[in-house]
Amino acid sequence: MSETAAMAGVQDPAESSTNMMKRSGGLTEATICGVRLEVAHSNLAPARGEQRDGRADEDDDDDGEDAANELGTWLFEEGFSLASATGFARVWPGATVLVRQLADAESSLRQSLTVAQTARPSSCPMVLELGAGCGLVGLAASVAAAADVLLTDTAAVVTGVLAKNLERNAGVAAPASDAASGTTSALPGAVAIAQGFAAAAVLDWTSPIEKQMEGIPSAPDVILAAECIWLSELVPPFAETAAHLLKARQKELLSAGADASVMAELPVLYLSSRERARQTSTTFATVESALAALTERGCGLQTLVARHEQSSGVTADEDDEDEDGPLLVYAVRPNPEPLMTPSCV
Repeated sequence: MSETAAMAGVQDPAESSTNMMKRSGGLTEATICGVRLEVAHSNLAPARGEQRDGRADEDDDDDGEDAANELGTWLFEEGFSLASATGFARVWPGATVLVRQLADAESSLRQSLTVAQTARPSSCPMVLELGAGCGLVGLAASVAAAADVLLTDTAAVVTGVLAKNLERNAGVAAPASDAASGTTSALPGAVAIAQGFAAAAVLDWTSPIEKQMEGIPSAPDVILAAECIWLSELVPPFAETAAHLLKARQKELLSAGADASVMAELPVLYLSSRERARQTSTTFATVESALAALTERGCGLQTLVARHEQSSGVTADEDDEDEDGPLLVYAVRPNPEPLMTPSCV
């Protein structure tokens, strides 16, 4: 384990990293619990050391070119932003780390998903990804936990990237040794991903959630967010959205009389982000600023569960090693609701 991670008492994702992810041009593959997933993206931000001399597989190049062309069709649409453009670009480092955590049965994220399975004994655990981009994290969660996963992003990303990657992976089979779950999805338009399900939906953080999510389950056990709060302007609406979703599930669990062990674990947001910004920056957001915004909105139970440094021994040309600054993964939970006591008359 890297010295920094050991000192902090948290997991270094590079320590348990295996060769379970492969990126070539406009296509990234990952193997999760024996299930092979692949997502196409535009390859606008190639990893350090990635070959761009035409030697990549031609099909992979075609995938990246198709995604780049799709991005071009949205550039002048009303509401399109730089943040939307990054959703087309690639599997970002923060997403890579969450995918690795999903592949690790001992990780904090997998433990949360295990508790979520016990909290919904007659249905799939509910997972929602904010700023899903090309969707690999959410798809991996569907496989790892046989979960119902809702992938959310802007309209451009949902139409231009997510919907196509859902179609690409629809019906992917679980290993023969795994028995069929026999469950069905609660999400409209969901496709089967191994023993789980996944669907995509537009979620604008600056608009009321209830109206956007009408008819869609919106009280997730686990929320995933990778590399989606890098601009300062995104932090307040992100925190507002995440806090709303966390408290919705907390309220459900309280109403159902959930066990204390479940309430201690769920609901939870796993926030994975590279610390890129300087403290004095007014354009780029620090991870600290996002955590502070969540605290202000009643989600102050925050634990650093993974810290990944470039010095941890991973080779420099891996996808999660193409930028400076530590990559941090936090588990964020809503503050406990006060116990209701009978009033004296």
